[in-house]
Order: sequence, then C-alpha cells, then structure tokens
Amino acid sequence: MIANNNWGYPCFLIQFFPKMRQMNYFPKKNAWILIAAGLIPVDNSPTACAQTTVELAGSKFKNVTALTEMPADQMGKVMNIMSASLGVDCQFCHDKTDFSKENVAHKSVGRQMIEMTLELNKRSFRGRSEVTCYTCHRGQPVPLALVPFEPISIAQDADQPTTIPSVDEIILKFIDALGGQAKLNSIETRHTIARRIEPDGSSEAEELWQTVGGIHNVVTIYGNVSIREAFDGQAASKTVNADPIPLKADEALQIEREAQLAFGQNFKLAFANLTYQRTEQIAGRRVLVLSAVNSIKAKERFYFDESSGFLVRRTTSVPTVLGDFVYQVDYQQYQSFDGVQVPTKLHFIVPNITWTREIISVSHNQPQPSTPNQSDRR
Repeated sequence: MIANNNWGYPCFLIQFFPKMRQMNYFPKKNAWILIAAGLIPVDNSPTACAQTTVELAGSKFKNVTALTEMPADQMGKVMNIMSASLGVDCQFCHDKTDFSKENVAHKSVGRQMIEMTLELNKRSFRGRSEVTCYTCHRGQPVPLALVPFEPISIAQDADQPTTIPSVDEIILKFIDALGGQAKLNSIETRHTIARRIEPDGSSEAEELWQTVGGIHNVVTIYGNVSIREAFDGQAASKTVNADPIPLKADEALQIEREAQLAFGQNFKLAFANLTYQRTEQIAGRRVLVLSAVNSIKAKERFYFDESSGFLVRRTTSVPTVLGDFVYQVDYQQYQSFDGVQVPTKLHFIVPNITWTREIISVSHNQPQPSTPNQSDRR
C-alpha cells in the first residue's frame, strides 16, 4: 500500500516534484498514472508521509473557505500578492479590528475571485498558476472591461547576442568591475552605516557588519526597537529586541543572499548551477541574465549590466497558489571605498512592500565587535 499525504497525493510524489506543493489542483488521477507508468521512483518507507506533512491554511486560520488546501505558510505572501495586484490595502477586504469577521462585502467577492482563478488554472493549465489576480486587475480594484482606444505601449525585447556569453565571463567582468580579484581578496570585513528609507520618506538607522567568510549582521533601529538579521555562515536568524522571530525558508534565504553577495569573489561558489538565460533591458540598459534554482526550489535571477559588468538586480521567485511571490533587490549608484566598488543605494521590493537602503559610510578591515553597535546614527 502506498501512503498518501494530506493532499491525497502519494507522499513520495510530492518529494519527487516539490513544486506540486503549490499545485493543489493537479488531477490526482494523473499522479497515479505517473506511478503506474513507472516514470517515477516509489518510496514505501514509513517516514514518507511524515517528511511531507504541511499545515494547511484551512486548519491554521479562522474563517478560511477558498484557500483551505493552501499551505498555511503561503498565507502572508498570497495576501500581499492580491493587495499589490488590486492596488489596495488589507482593509479593502478585512475588518482591521478582526480579519476573520465577515462584515466587509469585498471579502465575499474576493473568495469568489480566488475560486474562479483556481478553477481556471485547474481546467486550462493543469494546476499551474498561469492565471493570477494581476492577469486581469493590473493594479486596479476593478478590471477594465473596455478595449482602450489608445494603442498600448509594449516594451521591446532586447536583441539577443549572436554569441552567448559564458557564466564565467559574466562573473569575471563583475569581479573586475568591483575592483579586481586581488583588491577583493584584500578585504576581510566590511562595516557599513546606512539608513532604511520607507515609502513615506521616514527613515531608520541601520548598521551592517559583514565578513568575507559569510558572517552577516544587520541592525535596524525603530525608536526603542532593535531588529537584527544575521547569518553566521551556516544559518540565518532574526530577532526583535533579542527575542527570536521564526523565519520561513525563503525569508532565511534572503538574509543568506545578502551575506553571500557582499563580496563579489564568493559569487561563483554560492551559485554553482548558474546558467545564462537571456539578454534583457532595465531602464534602457542591456543586462545579461543568469539564473539558478536554489535549495528551496525557487528560481533566482541575477542581472548584470552588459557595459559596466555590475550586478544591478537580483530576484527570487517563490511559487504560491496564486502565482510567484517575487523578492527583488536593485543595486544602484556604485561608489569606490578603499578601491572596491559598493552599491550605495539598494531598493528592496516584494509585492505591496518596498524600502530603500541608503549607504552613508563604508569602512573595511576593522575588527568586528562581539555585539554590533545598536546606537541610533541618524
């Protein structure tokens, strides 16, 4: 007998195809056809289901009816995707005093829209999240039903190179742009004073300590509240006034990436399976795009300016039942510190949330204190 998991799929099939965690509406009969055809290995071990048990939204949250079969850890991401797709905030559908209440009419409509979207993807795209809220809404609460009279401007794709550049060539140019391998090798630690700028213009003090070995500490001060994100070379962590905050796998990965990308000479070691994807344009400039699938099965892309060689953007796409939740970081305004180029403006974007890190000062090869300074430096 082959054990099933809490989606009704064979447990080992979820292990073999991790993305099926998001494909809750993939026809179960097709799953069993794959098994019968001998196209995938079968694991009959007693631990198969234990390793794939995922808490579902319908079990964890109150009054969830349309997303009951969604993994519960996707809830925050899916809510942000819907908010960004419609250009609204939480109160558009929820009572701010109690999100589980049913006294906002848009909540009922939203459930109908979710069910429609999931059904479209189930029937037409084999459960893949090809149709999303943004497909129709385009940042508006009500989709436009009329064809616009004015022609729609469509961005032109960049011309693709006749000779495909190698990954090694792109990364070597990036390292040279940063100052060269010898100069980068002379840097062991980096101490950065910065400020985090919110969309409304308010700001908070930030301090970063990083080492070439992958140690990474970022402290952000919000009045009397100190938020620390860290990577010790093995694992990521987050605390608020020393109290630990649980991290999802993709959240931990973003902290790890900041540590790995602080010093360019570690780039190739961190991303062994990189491939050249295509050439695109960002703000009118040609960029070479490298991609990789990471340890949590999310696709990462790295955009290098074809002319300067600098890394100008990275993205991580985490699948959900309503489309990819994308983390994006733009690296801008590179400046030289001790002969090494450092981006002095970093723009962080996820659906419905954005902020900017503005670098004030950078110093290298200073001894790192056992506890990073958390004083307000605004």
